[in-house]
Amino acid sequence: GIQFNVPPEPGQAPTAADLAETPEVTLTAAIRAKALELGNNPVAIHNWVRNTIEWTPTWGAIQSAQDTLDKQRGNAVDIAGLQIALLRAAGIPARYQFGTVDMTAAQAMNWVGNAGNPQAALQIMNQGGIAARGVTQGGAIQNIRFEHAWVQAYVNWAPSRGAQNGTPTQHPNPNGPLNAWVALDASVKQYSYAAGMDLQTAVPLDAQALLNAAQSGATVNEQEGWVQNLNQAAIQSQLTSYQNRLKTYIDAQKPNATVGDVIGKKILPQTVHSVLAGVTPLAIVQLGQQASAAPASLQHQFSYTLSD
Repeated sequence: GIQFNVPPEPGQAPTAADLAETPEVTLTAAIRAKALELGNNPVAIHNWVRNTIEWTPTWGAIQSAQDTLDKQRGNAVDIAGLQIALLRAAGIPARYQFGTVDMTAAQAMNWVGNAGNPQAALQIMNQGGIAARGVTQGGAIQNIRFEHAWVQAYVNWAPSRGAQNGTPTQHPNPNGPLNAWVALDASVKQYSYAAGMDLQTAVPLDAQALLNAAQSGATVNEQEGWVQNLNQAAIQSQLTSYQNRLKTYIDAQKPNATVGDVIGKKILPQTVHSVLAGVTPLAIVQLGQQASAAPASLQHQFSYTLSD
């Protein structure tokens, strides 16, 4: 456990649960290795999670920290779970923090995947199970208010703001009042979006030629609405020709193009902080509960029955 020479102020001391493993906060060998790779440092851990893990617009404890590490994507609860696991593996107490927050409509549109308008962003969030609503002003949605999850970490705060360990063997300072519970939110970020190639315009598919090829030699009964003996060879010939034209165009535009170059891609600009900010990037409307483990109401579970 954490050693204190001077005890923390009343109500500030972490508990054993803040360092424990849970079904979501999995302290696997890979999690411990990643924490060690990041120097067991809360600033480095926060920078890495923020700059690496892609947020998805769903809600609840859907996957474990190891799953989120492997997939490098997850919702706010999943990302918080991964960050908590990395912090606990580093010997830094950490908890879930739940609450209601506001995000500007423009930020929300970017966050959910470059939505075209606030209503579309709100619909995507609601469809993913996020309790969200628009906050209007002047007849237009200005903000999106929604339920959110982030992290509270117990770090060596004064004066290093999490950048330095309290002692050579533990991050929290043995002088308890020099530590603080600090909010960390690695799921909120803004992306850049690179457009792909406009293949529909540059290499249009001749749908009529494809239809004519399919019907060549086939029996078509337009009155009854059926067809038989479609010309599979002619269809394949048309598709192969179109595929070759697509490849020729793509190679001419950018040899060795990636899938992202062709269809477009999401880019996460990197942000590296030298100390912890100490505040969340979003306006907090109301703080909810803190929890050392994901609440049962947020766990995605299933049951099954075996019978003869």
